[in-house]
Amino acid sequence: MKPSDSPLYPNDEVIEAMAASWLAQREEGFTPEQENEFLRWRLADPRHGEAVDRLEETCALLEQLPELRGDPRLEKPAETKAVSSTANAPRIVIKPRRARAGRWIALGGLAASLVAAALLWRTDGSLPLQATYATAPADYRRVQLPDSSIAQLNGGTQLQVDYTGRERLVKMEEGEAYFHVAKDGTRPFVVRTQGFRVIAVGTAFNVRVVEAGLDVLVTEGVVRVEREAAPTAEPIVLAAGERSLVSEGAALPVQRVDDTQIQATLAWQEPRLVFTEATLAEVVARFNERNRVQLELGDPTLGQSLVGGTFRRDDVETFIRLLEQSGVFVSERPTPDRIVLRRPD
Repeated sequence: MKPSDSPLYPNDEVIEAMAASWLAQREEGFTPEQENEFLRWRLADPRHGEAVDRLEETCALLEQLPELRGDPRLEKPAETKAVSSTANAPRIVIKPRRARAGRWIALGGLAASLVAAALLWRTDGSLPLQATYATAPADYRRVQLPDSSIAQLNGGTQLQVDYTGRERLVKMEEGEAYFHVAKDGTRPFVVRTQGFRVIAVGTAFNVRVVEAGLDVLVTEGVVRVEREAAPTAEPIVLAAGERSLVSEGAALPVQRVDDTQIQATLAWQEPRLVFTEATLAEVVARFNERNRVQLELGDPTLGQSLVGGTFRRDDVETFIRLLEQSGVFVSERPTPDRIVLRRPD
């Protein structure tokens, strides 16, 4: 028996069916226990989250796909209404939430064929494709774009996709995203944000909106950064292993970065946070992006202390314990959701 066919390593069809079942339950309304169990299942295997995203994206595509709207398995539920033959007859209530839940089960079996048909219909160059993807402040999402490019969204990020026959445009107003771009020499892949256009054909790069402008890191291939207000100006060209902070005023010199620095910059994509000579202020900010318990610096000068190591992003308690063991920090807990770091007396 192959690992992918065993109960411990379910194949894609089994995962798709499980994802459809979870979404059907969610449509009915999760209990707190079910919600926690769903989150554990989703995080247990990258394929689980991908299956959930795929089903949700398929459902969204169907709203714009007239050839498939008529499938009786995918019909939208009727509005809630009461039917009675006489004034004293029992009322029969049609509940739309249960009907909608049934749609996920149907989609579980149709997802692959529907996605293929939808993408063929929407990416043949005759019609544009528009979609929006977003994450909450402490969330993470991995999505497959219509051209098979992959976008990973850090917390507090929103992308607006607008594909045409000439270019693949992604508008990004805030947040951070990593793009692994599918090759298409006829249509450049463009990320438009903060008055800049980051242009690629087939490559991988990270874009982070910062207060000073835009932080661009390239991990594969080459990208070009242009100012929209000055399209004829000399662009900034970045190759794999290079990054630059660009702003309306000026651009910092292109910097070479090694694998360790790249890993630290992209640590938000992984279950663990990796820091190499990072300031405590940066580390605190990273933990606060992902956790209900918020860390604070009681003394601002503590923020310049350097921290290194690998930590689980959801394990604030272990991080605090390690800091206290160093003898340089003590913690106070004014509320259950706040931990204040100070110097020992």
